[in-house]
Amino acid sequence: MIHFNNQREKEDVFARMLQLEKELLEKQQLELEVARLNGTLQVMKHLEGDDDGDIHEKMEKLSERLEHEKKRLEDLSGYLVRKERESNDELQQARKELIKVLLMLYVH
Repeated sequence: MIHFNNQREKEDVFARMLQLEKELLEKQQLELEVARLNGTLQVMKHLEGDDDGDIHEKMEKLSERLEHEKKRLEDLSGYLVRKERESNDELQQARKELIKVLLMLYVH
């Protein structure tokens, strides 16, 4: 029974790790998108002096999109930090339980 519980805990931890890795990848993709949007916005600012009237409108849309992506990134970062803390707490608890069980087995 103890072995089954330990195996189940390992599987749960592994599943959580996979989920965190997926969320980290999403965060990295958002960071890349924010960097790309920043670069595009800088290029647009340099072109603003040109006669193209659409550039100002495009810049406004890019700025709004950039702010939206930054907000998403901040939200995701906060979420990932909370999830990491929760996972770490759960891992520490599982570790303590495993040590307790191993000590009980060793004593008997």
